[in-house]
Amino acid sequence: MELESVYLFAMQNGYFDDVEVADVKRFQLAMGEFFNTRKSELLDKIRNEKPDLKKDAAMVEAVKQGITDFKNTWK
Repeated sequence: MELESVYLFAMQNGYFDDVEVADVKRFQLAMGEFFNTRKSELLDKIRNEKPDLKKDAAMVEAVKQGITDFKNTWK
């Protein structure tokens, strides 16, 4: 559930906009692996605290940073 929250946040905030349609599935799978392996503490926090990603500024920044970190490594 927490990973789906990250995907939805990324889609709603334009992080998929520069990804070619043919690459969306690969991008999503790679993002999931990145978060599961490198941002697992963030996923745990989302799972345990169930923050509102529209109102919790600190969590929003953490998710944005995680997605940005992923995009900087994705090819």
